[in-house]
Amino acid sequence: IGPSISQQQALYLIDGLLDKGLVNEREAKMIIAAIDRETLKMDIVSRDIIRANILKRILPVINYY
Repeated sequence: IGPSISQQQALYLIDGLLDKGLVNEREAKMIIAAIDRETLKMDIVSRDIIRANILKRILPVINYY
């Protein structure tokens, strides 16, 4: 994950974790809810930066980053 990530790229990443069994369905849904564009209601550039920061903090917590 770089300094920013689009919602589509983030969903692709989460799908990959789910497919590999590294996160379960519930964890994936919680991550998606946290990074969704409806949750992060701001300009696109800021939203993509915040989304990347959220993922960078969440993924190590579940030990699969």
